[in-house]
Amino acid sequence: MNKFIGILLFMVVVGGCAKHVRTQVVTGPNGKPAFAMQCGNMPACYKEAGERCPNGYEILDQTTGMQGRTIEGFGSVSTRGSMLIQCKE
Repeated sequence: MNKFIGILLFMVVVGGCAKHVRTQVVTGPNGKPAFAMQCGNMPACYKEAGERCPNGYEILDQTTGMQGRTIEGFGSVSTRGSMLIQCKE
């Protein structure tokens, strides 16, 4: 039972980290401000982009990748990624 609780707690912590978005203001290719985002999952990236740019945004660059984990027979897969966006005026 303790093993199950430990695995469940680990998956909750890992799942919580996957939703985290780290955002940094950078200079875009046209010299205007842009946002570089590192995301635990791509839907979180799109949500953050929408919150940062209420009038819409242009995706200047985007990368995605899959990450999987298995612990004692339990597994999970998440999509990690990054985006560079610039808000529309």
